[in-house]
Amino acid sequence: MRAADVAKRLGVAANSASFHLRQLARYGLIEVDPEVGRDRRDRFWRAVSHDGVKVQVEGMATTPEGRAAMAVWSRQSQAWAQAVVRAAYSYPGGERESGESAYVGIGDSLLRLDAADAAELNDELSAVLDRWRERTRGREDGETYVFLSVLLPDPGRGV
Repeated sequence: MRAADVAKRLGVAANSASFHLRQLARYGLIEVDPEVGRDRRDRFWRAVSHDGVKVQVEGMATTPEGRAAMAVWSRQSQAWAQAVVRAAYSYPGGERESGESAYVGIGDSLLRLDAADAAELNDELSAVLDRWRERTRGREDGETYVFLSVLLPDPGRGV
């Protein structure tokens, strides 16, 4: 999309949309799509990855801009994750209107890990998801599934 298109869809000023798109590009989340624009001034933006976003939060809050971005990202991500969890726990199961069945898996696991173990586990799980994403890329049948995982020290039990 162009900045003007983003601005119209979000109901914000075009210069504000343009500024925020440049910020997203600065942090590697989007890029200019040179194949779509008519010239250098007609910039269309595209996501760098259509496979999802992985964020390392440790370094984000080191600047005022980073803290503001972290706050917005956090609110949006929390709302999305809550909607996904609500949908999973309220999924009726069985056959859908289309006649297809769907699978919903819910689980949790408690593990004793140190920070290095947690990072290694996260990398292994990401590699599994990457293999499945590549395996199913371009597939016409099926539907898009959401895999939401959270790996953090147990907030309810302490150390």
